[in-house]
Amino acid sequence: MNPIKKPWHWLVTDWQWPQAALFSGILTTLLLLGLLPKIGVLFFLICIQLPIYLIHQFEEHYENRFRNLFNQVIGQGFEVLTPGAAFIINSVFVWGTDLVAIYLAVFIAPFFGLIAAYLSITNALVHLLQAILLRSYNPGLATGLLLFLPLGGWCAYELNNTTGCTWEYHALGLAIGILIHVGIITHVRLRLRKLKTAH
Repeated sequence: MNPIKKPWHWLVTDWQWPQAALFSGILTTLLLLGLLPKIGVLFFLICIQLPIYLIHQFEEHYENRFRNLFNQVIGQGFEVLTPGAAFIINSVFVWGTDLVAIYLAVFIAPFFGLIAAYLSITNALVHLLQAILLRSYNPGLATGLLLFLPLGGWCAYELNNTTGCTWEYHALGLAIGILIHVGIITHVRLRLRKLKTAH
């Protein structure tokens, strides 16, 4: 098999990436806990947003639970969220955004860590809103409430209390968190319209 297609097949076709995300998230969390005395609480809270998202994605996507529910409820039975799209959204737009936020926080200003914090917070709120509307559990709700809200909220609180933090940093972080989720919904609605027209 093509060396590029082989990992894609393992991650996406065989749907192994949620398990890989859980393993990576736990390992990275343990690494950050060991580094905590060196990097301090503030940068620990910024960096931890990525591994807790990885752990969250296992709850969310194990056995395709989120995608199946999403296609049933939002997609009205159509496959509006494909396996490839689900993986790319989570890898490029979630892991990628968190990585960029962490690098900006370390090398430019810690306040860019609010991007990662608000990405966690907005995702948790989306899961909570969905649970309220459907009056039932949805995949990702538990880690959203138990990890994202406390650790994302604590990160935002600590950064807000750091000298030099302004409302613009909060606005940037919140806007990116909202835009990513709006982008997903927009993609899904456009695909749903296309599938309905073809059907």
